[in-house]
Amino acid sequence: MSVVGVDEGGGNLEPLPEGQERLRLQSFLHGLPASVLAEKLMQMADSNFEIERELQCWRRASLVVCDPAELEAIVGGMLRPGPRYIQLGEGREYVRRGEAVLPLLRQTCARDAQAAVTLGGHALRRAWELSQEADDSYGEFGELCQAIGAEWLRCLQVAGTQPAAFGQTYLQLVLDDPCESFDTKAAEAAMGDAACQEMRQALQQRWRAAKDALRLELERWEEKQARRKGRYAGPPPRPDSTLSQLQRLHREQLEAAGDIDGTLAMLREDLSRPDAHACVIGFL
Repeated sequence: MSVVGVDEGGGNLEPLPEGQERLRLQSFLHGLPASVLAEKLMQMADSNFEIERELQCWRRASLVVCDPAELEAIVGGMLRPGPRYIQLGEGREYVRRGEAVLPLLRQTCARDAQAAVTLGGHALRRAWELSQEADDSYGEFGELCQAIGAEWLRCLQVAGTQPAAFGQTYLQLVLDDPCESFDTKAAEAAMGDAACQEMRQALQQRWRAAKDALRLELERWEEKQARRKGRYAGPPPRPDSTLSQLQRLHREQLEAAGDIDGTLAMLREDLSRPDAHACVIGFL
C-alpha cells in the first residue's frame, strides 16, 4: 500500500513507496520511549490474542534458564498452525512468528549445545507440520524449514560427536524431512563415526524389512494369480514411497562408503522389471 506524503506546509505530496514508508515507521518507533512502546504493545495484546501469544513466547524465550519441556512448549507456540488451512498469501504472519525460533536456538546453543540439538529437532518437526497445513506455492514455509534446519546443523556442529544412539534419531529425522531442510553430509560429518555407523545399520535393517514385506506381498499375489487360472488378479505390488526412499538412502550410504559390491547386490535383488536392469546398467 502506498501512503501519501505531506510536506511541512500541509500540502499533499506524491505517494511514498511501501519500503520507504516502512523505514519512516521504523525511525518513528525507534524514537519513542520504551514505556510508550510497552504501553502500546499491551494495548495491541489486549485486543488481539495472536499478538499476546507471540509476546508471551518472546517473554518466555528471553529467560536465562528454561527446562527442555518449557523450551519445546515455546517452540510449539511459535510454530503453531492456524485454526484452518493457510491459503496462499496468508502465510507471512506464520512465517514471521516461526522465525523467532532461530534466536531461541542460538540462545539455547550458547548455554547448552546438546540441548539445542534436541530442541532444533523438535522445531524442525513443528515446522514441517506447519508447512503441511499451508499452500506453500511461494516457498516461504519451505524457506523457514531450511532456515531452522541450518540453525539445527550449526547447533549439531557446536555440540560435536554424538553417542551411537543418536544415529537412529537422525535417521528418523531424515526420513520425515519433506523438503531437504539441512545438509545431510555436513550433519553426518558433525555427528561422528559411532552415530553414523548406527544410522547405517538401522537404515539397512529398515530397508531389508521393507524389501522382505514387498516380496511377501508379491508371493501372495502370484499365488492368487495362479488360483485364478490366468484370469486377471489385479496389478502386482510395487515399491511404495517409503521403500523407494529407504532404497535411495541405503544406496547413497553404500556408494559413499565405496562399497561397490554391496551396491550391486542391492540393485540385483529384484530384476523382475526392466527398470531394475536399467539401474544396474546405469550404475556400472
